[in-house]
Amino acid sequence: MRQDIQMTADLLRMLAAAEDDVSQGRVAPVEETFRDIRAALLAGKTKQGVSSIRNKNI
Repeated sequence: MRQDIQMTADLLRMLAAAEDDVSQGRVAPVEETFRDIRAALLAGKTKQGVSSIRNKNI
């Protein structure tokens, strides 16, 4: 029983922190996050591709 109360209290603290994050604008939509990751990966792939081409020409 005591463990259940502790788990419930922990969950309520996490939910309160999450609500605060949302109200303070410290969260971003998942789609935005993955768009940014995809763009970074593609930019790195392009740079890596250019670097490998340059290295072959040397």
